[in-house]
Amino acid sequence: MKKSLFIVAILIWGTFLMGCSHRFYNPESGVSFDLAEYRATTIEQIEYSIFFSIPEDKNENITGREEIRFRLSNSKQPLVIDFSESRNKIKSVKIKGKDVEYIFENEHIIIPEKHLRSGKNSVEIEFIAGDMSLNRNDDFLYTLFVPDRARTAFPCFDQPDMKARFELSLEVPTKWQAVANGKIKQEVVNKKRKLVEYEITKPISTYLFAFAAGKFEKITKEKNGRSISLYHRESDQKKVDANVDRIFELVFHSIHWLEEYTGIPYPFAKYDMVAIPSFQYGGMEHTGATLYRASKLFLEESATENQKLARANLIAHETAHMWFGDLVTMKWFNDVWLKEVFANFMAGKIVNPMFPDVDHRLHFLIDHYPKAYAVDRTRGANPIGQQLDNLKDAGTLYGSIIYHKAPIIMNHLEQMIGGQKLRDGLKKYLKQFSYDNATWDQLISILDEQTPVNLIEWSNLWVYEPGMPRIEVARNDSMKNGMSYVQVDPMGFNRFWKQRLNILFGSEEQARVLPYDFNGPVADIDLRDDDMESVFVLPNGMGLAYGYFSLDKGTIKYLLNNVDAFEKPLTRGVVWLDLYENMLNGKFPPHQLLDALTRCVQKEKNAMLIGLNLGYLKQVFWRFIPTDKRVEYSLKLEKVLWDTMNKTTDRGVKRNLFNAWMNIVSSNEGIDRLLQLWNKKISIDGLNLSENDMITISLELAVRDVPNAREILNRQYNSVKNVDKKKMMRFVIPALSNDLLVRDAFFESLRDKKKREVEVWVLTALKYLHHPLRTANSEKYILPSLELLQEIQETGDIFFPTSWLMNTLRGYSSLETVDIVEQFLMAHPGFSPSLTNKILQAVDLVRRSAEIKQTHY
Repeated sequence: MKKSLFIVAILIWGTFLMGCSHRFYNPESGVSFDLAEYRATTIEQIEYSIFFSIPEDKNENITGREEIRFRLSNSKQPLVIDFSESRNKIKSVKIKGKDVEYIFENEHIIIPEKHLRSGKNSVEIEFIAGDMSLNRNDDFLYTLFVPDRARTAFPCFDQPDMKARFELSLEVPTKWQAVANGKIKQEVVNKKRKLVEYEITKPISTYLFAFAAGKFEKITKEKNGRSISLYHRESDQKKVDANVDRIFELVFHSIHWLEEYTGIPYPFAKYDMVAIPSFQYGGMEHTGATLYRASKLFLEESATENQKLARANLIAHETAHMWFGDLVTMKWFNDVWLKEVFANFMAGKIVNPMFPDVDHRLHFLIDHYPKAYAVDRTRGANPIGQQLDNLKDAGTLYGSIIYHKAPIIMNHLEQMIGGQKLRDGLKKYLKQFSYDNATWDQLISILDEQTPVNLIEWSNLWVYEPGMPRIEVARNDSMKNGMSYVQVDPMGFNRFWKQRLNILFGSEEQARVLPYDFNGPVADIDLRDDDMESVFVLPNGMGLAYGYFSLDKGTIKYLLNNVDAFEKPLTRGVVWLDLYENMLNGKFPPHQLLDALTRCVQKEKNAMLIGLNLGYLKQVFWRFIPTDKRVEYSLKLEKVLWDTMNKTTDRGVKRNLFNAWMNIVSSNEGIDRLLQLWNKKISIDGLNLSENDMITISLELAVRDVPNAREILNRQYNSVKNVDKKKMMRFVIPALSNDLLVRDAFFESLRDKKKREVEVWVLTALKYLHHPLRTANSEKYILPSLELLQEIQETGDIFFPTSWLMNTLRGYSSLETVDIVEQFLMAHPGFSPSLTNKILQAVDLVRRSAEIKQTHY
């Protein structure tokens, strides 16, 4: 019987296809560019009326129903609706209340054209929501649909240029709060259930449609007629009280500033915030329901100035997205960087005046250049603007290039055309494409009208080409005080990046800056026409140019011994950046940089530079100093960091020094001191250790295999009061076990995607599983981790593949590890190019550290 039914079904299907020679009856999985382009030109005026019934038990199904209304200009093709769950989760598909035949193929509901008409159409679908992007916890959930995950929860046209108006209704447990894009229209309570209906939204992309529901506390504040609410789960009321006013102040200020800059009033119905424990990102710009990682908003009492500045930047960044990304959205995710670069760019302009004591040029240098270089120096470098054939791969486009190189390039653009012309162009862009979609090329055409500079030519190299220039610097004896600059394309394509160098040169007595437009492969420059000797030459003396600047030997020697002699913090920042990059390129041994960092961390007064120095110090200590020399270096480092920490009165600096000391502590004396801190037998004057600190100390003690590590972890777990932190500890503890079989079992558990749902917990566990002290027994996890990467990309959120790789490889510095990675890539020649690039980016420091140690030790 089953066999005959199958044959009948095949015959019907074959007959159906014979009469329908259309290309969209068998679309590929995901959302192909071909499908997206066709739909965007034939479907418009989309509205969703959508209902979800959310049970209290996270193991029960969330059911839903929706009506999709739209206008169709071509009814000669089938209608393709995206839904990446199984067919049995589709309960019914109706048109005008009547069931219609449909095909379910490769994550798509396909409705034959005979059911469609030109003009107004409506489709009703009942379904069971997929859980993949609903982030369901015991007593709360939140949606996260970027970049193409709305289709995992409900049937929709899941592409950014099919903007729609959403009318949402949620049925939730009575005691739960619920927040979404729109304002609440009404709430109806019926016994243990509550129906929350929301007003219809302005047109937004599906990746911005959002809601959160659960046991949240709600705080509402009003200013100048605008009301904003914050939903949170922070149990430390003292921490809430200490932070909440500043959080709201930053949001109100950001909205007001953006309204003034753009000339466009806040473009959506409301701005509410949801603080999520262990949220995957820093924030996500859903209109009316912007999500934030709770720890980024609710700072510790001893928060550093950098952490406060980072919070302000984060809030300004997400608020800027309301205009740049939400009001005007990229047409296709290959331009995702466009919304990110302007959110970053605007955030700096918003926040900088609020921190008048901060050196913002130095902050820009430290915040963006090291992270951009970390990708652009690798064999896996990718351009800012990347190709994307299918939205299912959109998550692979995210990374440091779009978040950190793009702002540097935007800074170059503003310098070329001027701040006012850039603002005028952006205002025109926002007004022209409001509630619509646009591309980078459309924006650059608008800006190109503002200047004689050929911005299209500039854009083609800086935006659409990967990598960065390598600028070799050498003394030129044919001139009295000359230097030769050679621009090299590391990829061998003979490209030349046009940019201005501000060459800083001189000696301890005096120094000068010479601006020079470097537009070709070679430049011979006579720095001065008098007899002043230049003992150092910094090609990027003002920290504005971009690339690897290979310094001459005399300059390196001088800088290593005299970096603290430079008066301006920005110059010292440039020096540290250049020294680190030159060390990575084998120009001098790592211990010389470690010695310079150790010496200067005791003298440096600038908090941002102390943070930069400590980051480099930890990196050099763990990755570049041979294992047999670490204890020797740690004894000196521990003493310097501990003594400097106790001397400083700056709480933020004290916090940074403590974290660095805890990170590198390796001696028996140091570990014993860490244990005494955890036992509260000793304390640090001026530094109150929070519950988060005590959790971290317990984890650091365990990874060092102290006696009674298991008891320490259990005692710490039992003392934690916050339920979300308790769950995190329960998840991470097996990764720290001193029993290798327990660690093996933990790693094996990560093959189950359910075990990877809270990605922040997974990354914390990987950090300790692959800690440098554990690498001898953990290297066996690398190959299966690489084999899981494709699945990680398909099931995880946008930053998870990169973070998975970085936390897997962060503890290693051997050629054997490099060989494991290279063998994997050789065995998988058809592996995703974007994921291959991410692997090459992650293994770069492993390779460099192994080769450098082989050369110098």
